[in-house]
Amino acid sequence: MEIYRIKIASFGTGWNDVRITEGTTEMRGEEVKVDYSLDGDACTLTVNGGKAVQKRCGEQNVHILFEEGKTTECVFGNGGMSGSFLIFTNKIKLINSKGGFKLKLDYLSGRDREPVSLTFTALKKSWGTK
Repeated sequence: MEIYRIKIASFGTGWNDVRITEGTTEMRGEEVKVDYSLDGDACTLTVNGGKAVQKRCGEQNVHILFEEGKTTECVFGNGGMSGSFLIFTNKIKLINSKGGFKLKLDYLSGRDREPVSLTFTALKKSWGTK
């Protein structure tokens, strides 16, 4: 498996967050699966058609299903410190290229329906790059 450089950029009302890490990618037909680490937690992103599933296990447990045009749920937490909130996914766009892919998600988060844009980019890491 090849190593990919992963950049996750999220933007909401009055905030933004950019994370950079490394991981591996599997492509099977129309499905893309990325395994990576974020703040020490094991993460998996799977994209297929108009759906994306984000899982994070470790200090922070999170499971989110994004499905274009539908309201779904984000479930988070460990033991007694857990909860969930609804999200509505406006758009899922997966752009494949020879050197990787880019996933763009636009969704409304929580009770206040905050608009959030997320771009997840995975590019093959070349030897000698940092």
